[in-house]
Amino acid sequence: MSIARVFPSPLAAKAPAPYVAATTGQRCEVKYWATETQAAALLNQARDHMDIDPYCLNGPQRNISVYLDSPRRSFFEMHRTGAVLRYKLRVRTYDNPEGPAFLEVKCKAKSITMKQRTTVTQALGRAVVSGRLEALAELPRTVALNDFVYLYHRHMAEPTLLVSAYRLAMASTGDGGMFRLTFDRDIRYQLPRSAELQGHPKALIPVDLTERSGRPDAKVLIEMKFVNAMPAWVSPAVGALKLQRTAFSKYVAAMGQNLAEGDYSRLPEDLDEREDD
Repeated sequence: MSIARVFPSPLAAKAPAPYVAATTGQRCEVKYWATETQAAALLNQARDHMDIDPYCLNGPQRNISVYLDSPRRSFFEMHRTGAVLRYKLRVRTYDNPEGPAFLEVKCKAKSITMKQRTTVTQALGRAVVSGRLEALAELPRTVALNDFVYLYHRHMAEPTLLVSAYRLAMASTGDGGMFRLTFDRDIRYQLPRSAELQGHPKALIPVDLTERSGRPDAKVLIEMKFVNAMPAWVSPAVGALKLQRTAFSKYVAAMGQNLAEGDYSRLPEDLDEREDD
């Protein structure tokens, strides 16, 4: 399912698709809450069937996403109300300040998720967050980029929230990585500051996971992403560990918490003064 088929884009143009992971595109996603003990047990079993993502060989990698939404927070409302068709629009970066940025569109229709991403420099990522989409004019016109630009303009998107997490990622072996397993910890958020992609470490607010999982010790979010079906070893492992299934969304949870708390007190200038505390 292509996002362009749901909302035909006047900018649509055909271009050769760059290499992407097997689970980037149309896929199914299943999520679970786990304790550290459960997560360690699942990781131990997964090592017999999967490889650690090359970027996580030295440990979990922090990903940071600047979520974009309409002035009326349409994407948030789609998820909050359980709409059949819903979107997320974001600019994602990782630990490396010299690494790339990714313009991402996620579209979910019932149980199927479509993820598209365009790789750009962090300078271009900052331009997008600041509303200067003309900076993308020289990039090749791919379906993924066209869909991002179309949805951005259609919804008059603006930076809404920055969400980060430490992620350990794994990919299945022998099948081209058709199954991915991720472990997310320390999920935090903050209001965006100008065109920053990394955020300010002293402004990051922990998402209250106990309220979402119902257990104070279940703080690991496990995500399973697959194209056709999960490997045979997964279901027995999930059953034996009694993992708790969830429909948790980091953006929706962080946005809901921010709206409930209304914490606007930690202003950038205050944080800068405490940089060396």
